Amino acid sequence: MEHVVEYLQYRQEDEKSAYTISKDMAALNKLFNFFVTKKDAGIKERSYKDIKRSRLDTENDKKYNPNNYKDQIMFAKASGCRRESVLVVTPECFLWKDGVPVKVYLTEKGGKERDAHILVKYQETLKIILVDCEMGKNLFNKYTKKIDNHAFRREYARNRYEEILGNRKDGKDYRGFDKKALEVLTKDLGHNRLDMVVYNYLE
Repeated sequence: MEHVVEYLQYRQEDEKSAYTISKDMAALNKLFNFFVTKKDAGIKERSYKDIKRSRLDTENDKKYNPNNYKDQIMFAKASGCRRESVLVVTPECFLWKDGVPVKVYLTEKGGKERDAHILVKYQETLKIILVDCEMGKNLFNKYTKKIDNHAFRREYARNRYEEILGNRKDGKDYRGFDKKALEVLTKDLGHNRLDMVVYNYLE
């Protein structure tokens, strides 16, 4: 048990997120049939204030020219896709309605399949790109890893949440957010847990 505590403390000193350490602790407790708690290991509680990913400017943000990837970035903001989808999506992946693309079919993390709604404000712009793209061909052929794609997923999540609500009053019945709107957003983002979406994308 002492080794588990030491390992968790090492992970905290290595500046791993509280969320990552919590997952480590749960896995180790299950593996060894221990009942180590955060208090036992001196692990701080999880807080969205500790999350730095996609919320602060990084050096990578200065190492690429966004003008060279403006269409790719637009698509990421429009669909909330993960990085791997940008270079594999084709015109056949889109569902059209009333002359504009309204959804995109994606296969992402762990082979999970989903249909993500395209934000209304990007539909006309995306339509222009799709009209000029040959069927069966990828929309894009480059997307540098220096781009913080997760930041675009966060932006999509906030915009999509407001879009789902529309003129309806926010119910704030789940951690300060509207549960029904969260359920739709969670599917759009390819997640299963509402708390994961709130913690990583909305708080």
